[in-house]
Amino acid sequence: MARGADFSRWNEVDDYEATAGALDFAWVKVSDGISGRNVGPWHVAPLRRAGARTGGYHFARTHRTPEVQAREFVAELERLDALELPGALDLEEAAEHGFRVDTAASRAFARDFGIRFLRVLSECRVRRALYVNEYFATQLRPWEWGVPGLLLWVANYSRRPSVPHTVWQRSKTGRLPGVVGDVDLNESTTDFWRITVAVSQNGYTANDITFTENTLIPGTERKIRLRKGPAGELLRWFAGRFDALVETIDNDGELDDWGYAERPIRGGTELSNHASGTAIDLNAPEHPLGAVGTFTAAQVRTIRSLLDQAQGCIRWGGDYVGRKDEMHFEIVKNEAACEKALAAVGGGGDEDMQADERAALFDIREQMTGSRKPGEYPGWASKANPSKKYTATDFARWADYHAFKAHMKANETLALLAKQAGVTAEDIAKALRAGLVADVLPVLQEVVVDALGADNAGQAEAIADLALAKLGAALTPEEV
Repeated sequence: MARGADFSRWNEVDDYEATAGALDFAWVKVSDGISGRNVGPWHVAPLRRAGARTGGYHFARTHRTPEVQAREFVAELERLDALELPGALDLEEAAEHGFRVDTAASRAFARDFGIRFLRVLSECRVRRALYVNEYFATQLRPWEWGVPGLLLWVANYSRRPSVPHTVWQRSKTGRLPGVVGDVDLNESTTDFWRITVAVSQNGYTANDITFTENTLIPGTERKIRLRKGPAGELLRWFAGRFDALVETIDNDGELDDWGYAERPIRGGTELSNHASGTAIDLNAPEHPLGAVGTFTAAQVRTIRSLLDQAQGCIRWGGDYVGRKDEMHFEIVKNEAACEKALAAVGGGGDEDMQADERAALFDIREQMTGSRKPGEYPGWASKANPSKKYTATDFARWADYHAFKAHMKANETLALLAKQAGVTAEDIAKALRAGLVADVLPVLQEVVVDALGADNAGQAEAIADLALAKLGAALTPEEV
């Protein structure tokens, strides 16, 4: 059993060595939402010198933002070197600017305050604890907040709390050697200060699957396990846009898109960002580790556009200085930055487009370009010149260009024939137009159908008619 106490300005200690000898750990009030109110930072150094493991706690108030109060708290922890224990946030009722949990609105406010305060501690790499009484705990349910590594310190002066907790504040009228008067007493069944929280390369807590969820990527049927909260949601948004604009990640059920994985970086000992659910690999076999140039230039431009939209929160493995990893995308900023970027791109929610609508668009794209993958335009081999490939748009341009060339050549030919044969250019044009309809149109239609496929016969006929109209116009003689 680990023995502990907590101190503020109200506690008078006349023998720190005697006090520390009766303790394994001690929290000291080092900051208050009302600046300087009832703090007792002078307790930290003598308790630590006497051998007690020391940490600090902050008494929160409602009238100032949690971010401002958290930064002041961290500054005091660092100034006092009170970092042997997790930094504790104290949420409770008070005469001035205290918290309430008796209504849905007050509970929501307290929960939001707590999460935001603790997020700042996480960003500052300070371990996190929350102090509440048992009633507050049952109302706020902080074990469901999704705060990685959060230690719960719960007060109940009549019995051990029935809610999840690591430290129990069991008395506010305790007695300790060297302390004049009452003091708060705590106990824990573990040496919690020895517990270190695993973190991935980017500083997020790692190797804990409870902070991840198997989430559906927008616009696809693919689910990938990513971190809960802004970081994972931003990756989810990125994967959805990657699928829509770079290349599809729905590859006939092939499981080649990877998220959470408890492992070190390949070739190293530091935990991979996959271990915290803050990295994602997309179409891994097509973009193997170490390979370069696995995306087209157009795809790279789109990837960079998406990275810009993510406001620098996501790094691409294709930009690594050393070994490239073009399948890989990872979070490199804190959750507050990810939340800001997520708001800028629209919150990362599901697309309005239904799956069948999206599939229909990809069908059309394949018919027009020869590929379902964004950024690829392979087309089909030309019957006239098999070394060339044309999309439907390419062919329309080709037909227009050659119709124009035929127009110019026809005018020259008609004028020459009219002079040499003693007939009018209009007579020759009529004869040629009839031959075009009878002989050229069927062949032209067949070529276009071969290019576009039998399912697109109507489209092929329209293209052939357009090309023939251009040729017919070319056979309208100009004055000579």
